[in-house]
Amino acid sequence: QDLATVRIRAKAPNGTEAKEQAFPLTRANLKPSMEAASSDFRFAVAVAATADILRAAPAAEGWSLATTQKLAEGAVAGDFDRTEFVRLIGQARALTTASASGR
Repeated sequence: QDLATVRIRAKAPNGTEAKEQAFPLTRANLKPSMEAASSDFRFAVAVAATADILRAAPAAEGWSLATTQKLAEGAVAGDFDRTEFVRLIGQARALTTASASGR
C-alpha cells in the first residue's frame, strides 16, 4: 500500500525541458528512527533542513544549524563533498553567531 507519492520535477543545468520522476512511499520504506535510516537519507535531510534554515522557511521551525551539522556529520561516510558540506554548515553557524552578536 502506497502511503504517498513524492514527485520531483527538475531540468538539467541550462536545460529547457523539465522531467518529472515519481517515487512511491510505502510502509516498507519507513524506518523506526532517523538513526535507522540510510546515510544517504540522513544526509539529504540535513541538506534540505539546512537550506530551509538559511532561508528562514516555516518548515525549519525547531531545527538548528547545530542539529543539521550533527546529522550531516553522521552521514559523511568518508565522502569529500559531504565533508565539505559539513564544513560549510560550520561556517554558516559561525557567521550566524557573529551576526547575532553584532560583529
